[in-house]
Amino acid sequence: MDMTKTCELLRCQQQTLGQLLSVLQQECDALCEKNSEAIVSRAMEKQQLLDRVDELFLQYSRHIDPAAMPQDEQARQLWQEVKTLTDECSQQNQVNGNMIATGHQFARRALSLLRGETVEGNACYSRDGKTDQVINSRTIAKA
Repeated sequence: MDMTKTCELLRCQQQTLGQLLSVLQQECDALCEKNSEAIVSRAMEKQQLLDRVDELFLQYSRHIDPAAMPQDEQARQLWQEVKTLTDECSQQNQVNGNMIATGHQFARRALSLLRGETVEGNACYSRDGKTDQVINSRTIAKA
């Protein structure tokens, strides 16, 4: 593949990853605000951009070893920017995933308490310093 095509593909990847990072940051904001409509909308945008990233990577990897650093200075700089953006997207996605997991865990525990079920991981320390599970079978509410 000539360097012009390589740089063109790398610029497309850079642009798409920049858009993805923006959507991931918007998703984080929506998660903080607990805005379900915005969360769903960002998730759909994110999936479309991820599909585009995959498509661009496949085009690039058909012609060049993706693990090899491009030799042209411009292509090398673009490759480094793509790599940096990929890392930033991965980190932001991890933050978002942790927020979702925490919210899910909170909702699961709240529902368990409302049902009068024992909540896993709800340990207290006994007099001898060992952890004991709190067992509480009282139902808070019934439908």
